[in-house]
Amino acid sequence: MRRTLFAALALVLLVGVAIVLPLSTAHATSTFVAETETKIYIPEKSYGGYFMPKNNAAGATHYLMDMMGSVVHQWDAYAAGVKSPNPVPGITPEIQPDGTLWSGGVIQDWDGNVLWDFNPTRDLGIAATEMPFHHEARRIWNKKLNQWTQLIVSNRARTQAEAAAAGGDPATPTSRLTGLDYIIEVNMDRKIVWKWEFFDHTCQDQFPNRPKYVTNVKDHPGKLDVYWHTDNQRPRGTAGLVADWAHVNSADYNDKTGHVVINPKHFSQLIVVDHDKTFVSTTDFQKNIDAAAGPDGDIIYRWGNPAMYKSGAPAGWLDEGDMQGYGWHNIHFIWPYHWQRPRLATDNWPDPATYTASGVANPGAGNFLFFDNGCYNPTRTGSRVIEINPRIGASGTEEVVEGKYVPETVAGYNAATGNYQRRISKQAVWRYQSQQMHSFYSSHISGMQRLPNGNTSINSGNQGLMFEVTPTGQVVWQYQYPMGACAGQTAQVAKVVSTDGTLSFQVDDCYNKNQAGSMFRHIRYGADHPAFRGKDLTPRGTLTGLEPRLIGEGRTPQKAFFGFGFGNAAGGSGGGAGAGGSGGGGGY
Repeated sequence: MRRTLFAALALVLLVGVAIVLPLSTAHATSTFVAETETKIYIPEKSYGGYFMPKNNAAGATHYLMDMMGSVVHQWDAYAAGVKSPNPVPGITPEIQPDGTLWSGGVIQDWDGNVLWDFNPTRDLGIAATEMPFHHEARRIWNKKLNQWTQLIVSNRARTQAEAAAAGGDPATPTSRLTGLDYIIEVNMDRKIVWKWEFFDHTCQDQFPNRPKYVTNVKDHPGKLDVYWHTDNQRPRGTAGLVADWAHVNSADYNDKTGHVVINPKHFSQLIVVDHDKTFVSTTDFQKNIDAAAGPDGDIIYRWGNPAMYKSGAPAGWLDEGDMQGYGWHNIHFIWPYHWQRPRLATDNWPDPATYTASGVANPGAGNFLFFDNGCYNPTRTGSRVIEINPRIGASGTEEVVEGKYVPETVAGYNAATGNYQRRISKQAVWRYQSQQMHSFYSSHISGMQRLPNGNTSINSGNQGLMFEVTPTGQVVWQYQYPMGACAGQTAQVAKVVSTDGTLSFQVDDCYNKNQAGSMFRHIRYGADHPAFRGKDLTPRGTLTGLEPRLIGEGRTPQKAFFGFGFGNAAGGSGGGAGAGGSGGGGGY
């Protein structure tokens, strides 16, 4: 009865807004104090299953939870040097179909044992500062090597000579040449088999006497303008190379097309490069690195900020111009299926392409999905989730096959609408945002995931607010992460008691103490995900040790209204801000 009451309330609260604005409202919690953990759950409309909050810091305990927030499994944290030269787990862990946990530079089994690790200092003789792992690590299938590999985002400081060779100012202070990103691919033999560097694909039209000069950067969309004024430096910051110039926070690989998509947050756009075309040798990996540094490694598609290559209007006062997003996170291809297909003879999980026990195909496969934080938007304070079909042309329909791209400027834009004059790209096929500014906003981190039932699971990272929405915007699940930066917080090392299977202690609920319970991302897993075959997923309790209380539960309607100017059924003339008459008590 309580669940039925809640479902009815949720429909009234959420669908009512979705009808007005089909791409809907997040109803994110924007209060100083709020209850945490699961607050909304409509099983018949949710994809259900399990979820795991994902940390972008290595060495943090990670919890797999059911939809009501009960922990069913966990991977404990260990400092560097305990189980591996690296902290364990590594960054952004993800459960694979075989039950292993892959994270940045680490593979673990279900029980947390380290099966493989990659440490640049030990394995390559590279200083840790030259190849730190940050923000992204993904398991990918390299069909040329015929093995699973790992795609990792890294960065390092550059010299003034390197900056000059890229076309930059040779006198650029070294303080502005730190944290410059690159992408690496590591095989199971711990070798760098492919690498893509931003500095290999630059141009400039300001100084004819400097390297990488072109007449107009507009004519070279495959290159990055080294003197562009990045979004995080506008309006009064430094043009050109600055520390953390790109700030890559996500990358992904499409094994069907062989392309890698990269998200440089400070450029407010996605870029796509051809991995497979530049993977020219299975034995001499330096040839791959050289090919990726050459013309074949240039950008083949970019979307979101044509002003960066002088091909569109930048955002300005009450006008978003041709910009489509600001300070994005978690760019990725929508994968064809909920889990990856088996590739090796030892990959003994079901092939999702032929799986019939439940639907596991993802709607929108091959499209891009990203979280537009909106942190540099001069017209509004709010975030969006946006899906892009890069095959759509000016006709508004697909004009090329998957693996080919219609340039964003060729596809064009719909007419500007609204008070803030936003011209939405014709290639943006779905978006989710709040009706009211500020009610759904995360200035950094965050992410989302398309689910097989067509829903999208979203993580508003600043608040640690995870929620699932239908294609029309109804919120059908919501979880508020309770952990955060409380003084003395020890939740990240919570252990499971083996005698009764319950959590040995619960976390100090930071959100109820007016402190952020932020979370980098989260990932969802269906109830029949192959990783869980034969595994004990008995609920062991919530992180706070409290039973979740859904919105609408634990409250009863008033029998009648008294005060506030309203009388009861037999009311007289009283009410209002003063003393009530015979029908109503004092109001305010």
